[in-house]
Amino acid sequence: MITRVLTAIVALAVVLPVIVWGGFWGLTGLVALVMLIGLQEFSRLIPVQRTRFVQYFDLVAGMLLYAAVLFAGDALPLALGLVVLALFFVHLFAFRDIESAGPAWMGSLSAVFYLPLLLAFLPLIRLEKFGLDWLFFLMMVTWAGDTGAYLAGRLLGRHKLYPTVSPKKTIEGVAGGAVASIALAFLARATFFGELTLLECLVLAPVLDLAGVAGDLAESMLKRSAGIKDSGTIFPGHGGVLDRIDSLLFSAPLLYGYIVWMNM
Repeated sequence: MITRVLTAIVALAVVLPVIVWGGFWGLTGLVALVMLIGLQEFSRLIPVQRTRFVQYFDLVAGMLLYAAVLFAGDALPLALGLVVLALFFVHLFAFRDIESAGPAWMGSLSAVFYLPLLLAFLPLIRLEKFGLDWLFFLMMVTWAGDTGAYLAGRLLGRHKLYPTVSPKKTIEGVAGGAVASIALAFLARATFFGELTLLECLVLAPVLDLAGVAGDLAESMLKRSAGIKDSGTIFPGHGGVLDRIDSLLFSAPLLYGYIVWMNM
């Protein structure tokens, strides 16, 4: 537990200055770095042995797709199509065992679309009105929900949520996480984000937390299928990058959609 806390403090000491003072470009660069590490970790989840060339091409394709989401504008559909075609031809000619090419191609598509597309919503939120406040709100309710679920699950957990995917997750833990997310939403409203409404604290916060639970279950499904416990070891006590951002991957797009809808 001490290792987890110390790791979290060090990570926040690095990440928070970039988010606060780095602006859109600083956050874009930070997310790009996280994405590249996450893509490397995702390679462990693909059930087909792939060459270094194919793995590196995934990184290039992921970066191009990430940049396209942020900057391509109306050309985004074209960029998406070109990435799909490029990945197809790389896998078609990179595998002598053609039976492995199809599953490897689908694995690369999953990785390249899963991480770059969903992570791109973080810089996009930063560009919106009150973008920095929204980002802190998102991180607070998502990670508070994760911590609340862990504590409530250990103290009160009796009924398993989805044992075949995540044996330790309980319904009581999820409920505790939702309560924690609401509490942190009110803390955000009282300290730095007075524009938050009561309804957003009471409804939006737990909805984002539940989206985070879904993101955690999604990664647990992938890891269980691959037979591994953690996606990586970069964060002592926490696992890999994917283990830390899995909740944000699902909650960030939801929040961005809400912000855009509210500003229409």
